[in-house]
Amino acid sequence: MYRNLTEKEILDLELHNCLSNDWSKVFVTNDTNLTNVSNVEFCGVVRLGTANLHNVKLSECEIGNNVTIRNVFDVIHNYQIGNNVTIQSVSTISTIGECSFANGVSINALNEFEGRSIRIFDKLNSQLAYLASMFRDRSDFLARIDSAINSYITSVTSTHGVIGDNCVIKNCNSLTNFKCDSDCELIGVQCLENSSIGKNSKLGFGVIIRDSIITNDSTISDGAFLQRCFVGEHCEIGEGFTANDSLMFANSVLMRGEAAALFAGPYTVSHHKSTLLIALQTSFFNAGSGSNQSNHRYRLGAIHQGVTERGVKLGSSSYLLLPGKVGSYSTVLGQHHKSVDFSSLPFSYLIDNGEPLIIPGINLINIGTIRDVDKWASRDGRTTSKYDYIDFSFEDNPFIASEIYSGYQTLTNLYNSDPSNEQYEYFGYKINRKSLLRGIELYRKALDRYIGLCCESDDEWRKIEWTDLSGAIISIDDLERILSSKFDSVEELTQILIQVREDYPTQKRLFARYLDYMLNGTCSDSESLKERSLSAIDFFEDKILSDSLKEFSSEVSISYINDFKQVREVQNILGVVDRFKNRNNTLRSIIRNRE
Repeated sequence: MYRNLTEKEILDLELHNCLSNDWSKVFVTNDTNLTNVSNVEFCGVVRLGTANLHNVKLSECEIGNNVTIRNVFDVIHNYQIGNNVTIQSVSTISTIGECSFANGVSINALNEFEGRSIRIFDKLNSQLAYLASMFRDRSDFLARIDSAINSYITSVTSTHGVIGDNCVIKNCNSLTNFKCDSDCELIGVQCLENSSIGKNSKLGFGVIIRDSIITNDSTISDGAFLQRCFVGEHCEIGEGFTANDSLMFANSVLMRGEAAALFAGPYTVSHHKSTLLIALQTSFFNAGSGSNQSNHRYRLGAIHQGVTERGVKLGSSSYLLLPGKVGSYSTVLGQHHKSVDFSSLPFSYLIDNGEPLIIPGINLINIGTIRDVDKWASRDGRTTSKYDYIDFSFEDNPFIASEIYSGYQTLTNLYNSDPSNEQYEYFGYKINRKSLLRGIELYRKALDRYIGLCCESDDEWRKIEWTDLSGAIISIDDLERILSSKFDSVEELTQILIQVREDYPTQKRLFARYLDYMLNGTCSDSESLKERSLSAIDFFEDKILSDSLKEFSSEVSISYINDFKQVREVQNILGVVDRFKNRNNTLRSIIRNRE
């Protein structure tokens, strides 16, 4: 319980160079030790727990227990400071007027001209962001989500900022209109303005953040600049990276480069100084050095957007003219100066070094693809919360299977148009005959594997269309249920997202049986399903293990002296291979145990 100061306590404080314009507005507890308070100016209502306060002006503040505040050069104004907090050598910490701490800030992700603007809030996840930005034709849904966001903004708007328990704030410059949850570190921050910081997050030297939300377990460091951004859980952004009007979700790593109007789904990675990511939607994504895109065709402005499905890589110095779409797990190499939808050819090499070329399906037998799939789940560093729903499935992923089936149909139709042709064309891109036939085989084997993993012994099947909701796989029917649902709050909408996925296992099975029927003209018996799927697993294991051996060839040992084997052992490349074999053995067990 707080109480007023006694006359003796006021006198003791004044003897320690403390002053107040009205001592009756300064409150303490019986445990407050005022001998640990010196050279402090109190303005307005101030409540003190057990604190060590030296060289600071406090205005309209509440200070918790075991708090140390030293050398604040201007003022701490309008803040509730939790327990076990350290604040030292800071210019100013101030909340001015009513503030929502970036909740409600509008971000123009994907489209710089506000065509897909989304208002951010603390509990935003990649799925809600996708729904709010990608369905502008659904006015009723947008009105409901806008109302829910308004309600949330009202609930967090305050005249006082909050610094949660166990926070450390040192050597910072201007910190205004911000709040931070518990267990945060702000060390050497240059500017933090109208922003929210989630639990267990860290902001480092030279960081400038304005009108942004940083959620739990994230690190922003080394001179990063963020303006009108949302940073999801366990993201790492630093080493001079700059971003504006961008969304960056769970486990993304962005260093040195630049982002503008980026919708970075989970596991978006860019490490290179010369890389620009603009008006792209990504997930499980890697940008090579010097890769960039153009969303401006010099007509009506920067209004174009691109979509890279999960698992896409942009090679070094690659370029994409937007709009464009790249299928799952494809690799983009070279300069692509025409807009093409490649989503029907997943796992492909898309090459343009003067002669546009596609090598379809080749990443299905690339050890690098397996390494990516192997690492993502193990790199999920979210410890505080898991707002983003992330589906790590690969071999039994129905969205990927639907894209593969589309690729199988596309290549088969091209081949049937002229079976004797030595070269085929797809939207101006060449596909050599050998590559096309291999692509058909790879896609068919991948479908056989999916069917065997997901089919049950009954004959029921259903055609189901799928979408990747920025990390979560759902059917188009369930997407429609979400868009047509009634809700009054963000929490209710989040619960709807969970509920619609309850039928996901059944839907996978029905879709697998549909693919079986379409490929074979009938619903196969269980023994035929097992035989084909086990054969497909053996096929991919053989091809991928052969591909992995290229990393031990004489060609890649050219720059070594005598220690090639020892270096490879330290790099534990064989660990990826061993886990791949174990993964396949698990898949075989699943299939053999099917009734």
